[in-house]
Amino acid sequence: MIKKKIISSVIVAAMVLGIMGCGKSDNKKEETTSAKTEAVTSTSEEKNSETEASTEEASSEESSSENSNDVSEGASEVLYKGEKTSLPQDMDGVTLAKAIEDQRGAEDNEIYEIFALNKDKTSAISCGSASSEWTEEMISSESKQIISFLGFSDEDIEFGAFSISLINSKAYGIAVFAPKDGKDAVIADALLSYKQITMDNMQYYMEEQYEIAADAKIGQLSNGIIVMVMCEGSSDIYSQITQQLEK
Repeated sequence: MIKKKIISSVIVAAMVLGIMGCGKSDNKKEETTSAKTEAVTSTSEEKNSETEASTEEASSEESSSENSNDVSEGASEVLYKGEKTSLPQDMDGVTLAKAIEDQRGAEDNEIYEIFALNKDKTSAISCGSASSEWTEEMISSESKQIISFLGFSDEDIEFGAFSISLINSKAYGIAVFAPKDGKDAVIADALLSYKQITMDNMQYYMEEQYEIAADAKIGQLSNGIIVMVMCEGSSDIYSQITQQLEK
């Protein structure tokens, strides 16, 4: 009888251990399956994230490409929006220089030289107390340097005239340009940038010069000529120059 009880106890104990072992095995299987599922889900999410990032980047590049030739907001406000008229055949850099000389004051004509760049790329100089001392080579070199300083090149214009102060403490510049076809926005943006840079340079230590820079007038005439006037009395001088060039 006692032996039977012992055997029964052993059998019961073995069954219990077997059941516990099965439970642990099942748990391990469930844990392994769960881990694999999480790994697959994580990998899928990473791939989706990478795909979305690539799509957004491609979309951004495409949008940037589409807008690369757009006219800036500033240039859009400056450029003439109506139907343009043709330039007079006899108009050249010296014509534009004469308009600047005629419409600004005698004192400015004495102080600031006017450079003219003609259709044939020859350069000329007028006004300024020392203009007679300039050689052709000096005039050509200086005119190209000033155009580069403004932010474009002589290849962007048909002809032009300009009188620019390169002194950091002086906000002074009068410029008149005939852009080449398709270069209107290039010239407008360059002159707008020049105006903003001058304002930034003067803002904190030369209030009067800052105001002159801020009041600078930039616009395009119906014949395509772009005019910038940055000096005292800019509104009146701008109006007078544009009227002379539109006759």
